[in-house]
Amino acid sequence: MERDYWLTTHKGSSWQEFHRLTNAQLASFPKRNRRQVEKMQIGDYILCYQAVTSTWIGLLEVVAEPFYIDEEPFNEKDRIWDNPELEFRCRVPVRVRLDLPSDDGVPIAPLKEQLSFCQGPKPNSWAGFLSNNPRHLRTSDGEIIQQALQEKITRLYAS
Repeated sequence: MERDYWLTTHKGSSWQEFHRLTNAQLASFPKRNRRQVEKMQIGDYILCYQAVTSTWIGLLEVVAEPFYIDEEPFNEKDRIWDNPELEFRCRVPVRVRLDLPSDDGVPIAPLKEQLSFCQGPKPNSWAGFLSNNPRHLRTSDGEIIQQALQEKITRLYAS
């Protein structure tokens, strides 16, 4: 089965909140990204990037169709982030496939020469690419990041 790779960027404590508040079972995105979220399909992978540390920290698998919460006003029971300003209404049921602590992820720096979105005339344009998500990734980029995550987990837990 051909799967697509997607990007989600975590900022601050959102990786920990994802685990704590959704039991690591629900990825969420702002409503402005609804059209992009609706393109995700069961079996797709979502790669998780930690912006503060510039590291890759996880791989999620989409396990059910994305959905949108359209109730007005936004119901408190549907809130999944500690910040009351965030109404991430686009939801994607997921299962964690690879998981690293947010302070011990795979640095992007050693991967830059292999990743297509890090190439081009502006050497730091990849930072902007990673800030708007969900973002569809090339399969080759997704596979490189997935392999780096798997290798890091193998090194960390091989005892």
